[in-house]
Amino acid sequence: MKFLLLVATVVVVIMLFKSLRRKKEAEIDEAESYDWTLGDLGPGGVISILGTDYLVEQRSLYAADGAEWHEVKLVGDESEVWWLTWESDEDDELSLTQEIEFHSVGVTPKELEDLADEGVGEVEYDSETYHLDEAAEADYFEGGSDDGRRQYYWDFVDEHGVKTLGIVLWESRSYDAYAGSNIPAGQVDILRPNDEDDDDD
Repeated sequence: MKFLLLVATVVVVIMLFKSLRRKKEAEIDEAESYDWTLGDLGPGGVISILGTDYLVEQRSLYAADGAEWHEVKLVGDESEVWWLTWESDEDDELSLTQEIEFHSVGVTPKELEDLADEGVGEVEYDSETYHLDEAAEADYFEGGSDDGRRQYYWDFVDEHGVKTLGIVLWESRSYDAYAGSNIPAGQVDILRPNDEDDDDD
């Protein structure tokens, strides 16, 4: 009887030790994950924004006058597509947008030209007024391509500086439009930066 009790005690101690070891390893893995930055994001990565997970499908780059900013294409559980944009890993705010119909924005191509010339102005979208923040040219390197596509863009923000609206004119004379908001960088958690860092279970 004493022998069985001793064996049972040893088994419990071993199980407890293994459990504590697994917990410690999990804590180490979690701590290491904090070393990931937006600069590590790439295809196959997974991020969480306010508790909702998104898969990183593509990473692209913008360049203009010596400045660069980055963009990842995100896909949600219901196949909805978002774009997350930032300038550097030290940014306090990021831009999260979805594509909308250009014609849903209350502005014409001629009015956009005037906005670019004057450097000030506003447009209407979804019963909101957006003020011009920037209008300029940039080269867009989609998916890490070495060949950039030239675009002219207009960036707008609402009066609170939270909601955003973007319009892009390509050399083909076609327009794209995007709407979304600026979000604090702290609301984005990197669960896996890219497919190269996938955990081996």
